[in-house]
Amino acid sequence: MAEILNEDDARRLRIEGETSEACRVSLTTEEIELGASAGVRRRIRRIEEGRTDFFSTPDGFQRDIDGALAELAFAKALGLFWGGLGVRGAADVGRDFEIRTSHNQGASMIVRDYDSDAARFVLILGGSQDFEFVGWMFGRDCKRAEWLRRPNAETAAFFVPQDALRPMWEISE
Repeated sequence: MAEILNEDDARRLRIEGETSEACRVSLTTEEIELGASAGVRRRIRRIEEGRTDFFSTPDGFQRDIDGALAELAFAKALGLFWGGLGVRGAADVGRDFEIRTSHNQGASMIVRDYDSDAARFVLILGGSQDFEFVGWMFGRDCKRAEWLRRPNAETAAFFVPQDALRPMWEISE
């Protein structure tokens, strides 16, 4: 069942989206500490479970921290609860929001074939304290052949360009 945002949430995103191309959120130092702790816990759990990464970057801790902080920023913006556990098979935020994050301003939103078709994927740029919500798309709409790539001999994924994403204010529709 999809998370339905109330009119105040949609209005807030619409207003922020009109003043800039994307919505922006800043975390407090306390929120940064909470998100960073959640990211470290996730990485330790991966190590304990012997799980490997899809990515060839050396700093899994930083990637997990960045992901947790972006999820927290999104939950804060929409007034949704964020548990921070990063449970496999559960949505990152709410009932069906999956968060993808990058420090690279030109980054595509990465979605894998096994990701939920019904989930709403959100691309968030930034890190540490300041985050920019670029746009979103349903999982099923992300899986287009022209976006399928296999960079650096890693697992294939769909790289959704930013200009193909839906505006944030439409996320409640």
